[in-house]
Amino acid sequence: QWSKMTTDLSSFTGNNVVILLDKTPSNFSNTTERDFFRDYLEELSANGKSVAVISCEGTSSWVGQINGVRYINLPALWNSDGTYNSNAKILSMKCDSNGITYDWIALS
Repeated sequence: QWSKMTTDLSSFTGNNVVILLDKTPSNFSNTTERDFFRDYLEELSANGKSVAVISCEGTSSWVGQINGVRYINLPALWNSDGTYNSNAKILSMKCDSNGITYDWIALS
């Protein structure tokens, strides 16, 4: 997977990189894998790419930026007990030559 990802991203000529994950990188079970992933994305950012990692884990939304890479977490639609998560949101994104912008849209 890493070879495919790095090969694809190394040949990518666009300005914006958006990666979708079902788990936030900080919760990767393998810390070496997490560090490699973050280091590689930070290198892309340092070389002028706008980089965003979108995950969906847990029941809250959050945004953080680490060394030029924006990390965004979408909250799950359902709580662990099967009830509707009132924090559920949709993320609206725009990627253009100016970078990546986003806005939260509440579901309730």
